[in-house]
Formats: sequence, C-alpha cells, structure tokens
Amino acid sequence: MRPVGADFGPDGFLNVLELGFSGSAIKSRVRRFDVTFAGLLTPKLDFASKSGQFDNLEAVWVWADPKGRFRLPMILYDNFDLLQQT
Repeated sequence: MRPVGADFGPDGFLNVLELGFSGSAIKSRVRRFDVTFAGLLTPKLDFASKSGQFDNLEAVWVWADPKGRFRLPMILYDNFDLLQQT
C-alpha cells in the first residue's frame, strides 16, 4: 500500500490514507501515527476497506464533532472512468 493522503487530527496524531491493489480490486486503509522527535511510532489501524468496496480514495481530513467524536471524511476520485462506480 502507498500513502495518497494525510492529515493531522485535533489530537496531534498523523492520519495516513493508503491505497493498494489486490488483483484487480482497490483496497484502502487509514493508519494513525504518533509523531515524536524519534520519528513515527507504531501505527494504529483506524479504517480498512474490503477489496473492491471503494474505488479510488485519494484524500482524507480529520476533525472532531461537537461531541468529541473523530470523523475521517475521504474523497473518492473516479479518474473519469465509467467502470468506477462508488
């Protein structure tokens, strides 16, 4: 998987959206890293799609709603390809 988008959340953690291909289907995941002076610490998996669940997720941002719940909206890009539906 390769990083395609990232954002720092209100908690200071770095959230990285990654995209990969499994056969002919696309998979995505968001991992959250603690950033320290020593580097990135072991990530926590916050989201993982099933193979083919979404097409081409390419951007993510992180925010907290009024109740303090974190939200991870992602943007899907279809590359002007009629075969991509989500």
